[in-house]
Amino acid sequence: MSRRPVSRLLLPIVAVLGCSAPAISDEDCGESVILRMMSYNLANEQGEKLDVIAAHIINTDPDFIAVQECACTELLDRLPDKYQITEDPQSGVTIVYNQDVWLKLNTDFVTLGQNDDGWGDRVLHWARFSHRDTGHCVNVYSTHFCVPIRNTDDQCDEAKQLSYLDKSLDFIQQRQSPMAPSLFAGDFNVFVGFEDGEVVRSLKAEGFVDTLREFDATDQGPTFRGNSWAPAGRIDYIFATSPSVDLLDGYVDRESVPDGQGSDHFALISTLRFSLPR
Repeated sequence: MSRRPVSRLLLPIVAVLGCSAPAISDEDCGESVILRMMSYNLANEQGEKLDVIAAHIINTDPDFIAVQECACTELLDRLPDKYQITEDPQSGVTIVYNQDVWLKLNTDFVTLGQNDDGWGDRVLHWARFSHRDTGHCVNVYSTHFCVPIRNTDDQCDEAKQLSYLDKSLDFIQQRQSPMAPSLFAGDFNVFVGFEDGEVVRSLKAEGFVDTLREFDATDQGPTFRGNSWAPAGRIDYIFATSPSVDLLDGYVDRESVPDGQGSDHFALISTLRFSLPR
């Protein structure tokens, strides 16, 4: 399978999102680092199902997990002490990170919508980290968009999701730096069109790289298993932005958690190498 540097697709984003993050200097960031990123909707699972999910996370050994629908107190009880959350979840959204490898620098939340689908507020969470050994900085974002197919009279539709995207881009722009790459991940609930819908298409047009699709153009499988009212499909994503990123691996893990033994979502996993421009 052919592989091309993600950096060629991301040059426009530096001009669009060229702001430095609050209170952090680009000179504090080092040269390069390899990290493993996971995005995982945990479906608020607890008990034995959360045991299976936690074992999956431990076996994967990610640097960061963008989590949604997270019972995080119970999850952390099952993970090694090196894993912590950036902030208590808002609307089930936060970031789990390996504190032995990464130093948390800044965090923030922004509300994207208020009960647009009858399931409460929708948010975007940001955290900026510094690699303890190299000083390399990275921005990580976790989000969970509203569901556009729950009820016909809900306010959530593709247009509403695009308004979420506009708010997200504004939020990212205020924190972006060409010296600190970003990972934008989560459950985007893009049931309207899935990968071919306007939300994903708009993100790609802004220079965001779909890390799974960049690595594997043939994977047509779902990230959501489906249920009685929502079809299976690819609604979870990890996007990357940076002037210099090499994608080393990207896949949906559909093997580690058997059907009915964990979340109704599969975990997305990407391994990336970021190089600082000189």
